[in-house]
Amino acid sequence: MPAPLTHIVFALKVIQLIPKINTKKFILGTSFPDIRFLVPIEKNETHSGSVTWDMVKKENDSFQAGLLFHSLVDILSKAYRKSARVYDQLPDITRARTLMNNYEDMLLYDKAQSWKEISGYFDTILPQEKCFGIEEKYIYEWHNILKLYSSKKPSPKSLSVFSKIIFPETHKQINPTKNIENAFSMFEKTPQIADTVFDFYNSFEAILTTQPN
Repeated sequence: MPAPLTHIVFALKVIQLIPKINTKKFILGTSFPDIRFLVPIEKNETHSGSVTWDMVKKENDSFQAGLLFHSLVDILSKAYRKSARVYDQLPDITRARTLMNNYEDMLLYDKAQSWKEISGYFDTILPQEKCFGIEEKYIYEWHNILKLYSSKKPSPKSLSVFSKIIFPETHKQINPTKNIENAFSMFEKTPQIADTVFDFYNSFEAILTTQPN
């Protein structure tokens, strides 16, 4: 499912559609759920399998609204990719779907213009983040990872560093940066991959209007 920067880009895309939302808390909320890749917690502790746009809009707590929105983006992205049959276009390489998520982060990064401000959000730990039974040191570590990762446009080198933390098994490979470069080169030769990413982004508001209440 989408990687951290894609979740932030989509959050910024809808922020004006949610009345009385606190942008910083909403971004921190939508960035929190994938801390599960850093600490051993079950996915259902930070993700909801059943969430609607109406639920996000009606949530009074901005952090919780962001948390719900993360799951909504996961659900809608999965459905859109399935309908577009984009996975059929991926090259036969290890972790192709995860690498597509990384590629999506790189493609969509320029859709937001306020990354310096956003990366600064991760200097703050909200009280709600401490309610999941996760040691505070890991919450700080997750914030530091996201602050660094969001501070500049992803590249194979920065993605290699990010993946080393989140998917350490990847770094059993020789030269993971080169592997990412090769994967992205393959993706670029299949325009449908980027087309699917941008089509989902461009049609996102319309997709939300088809959501059941």
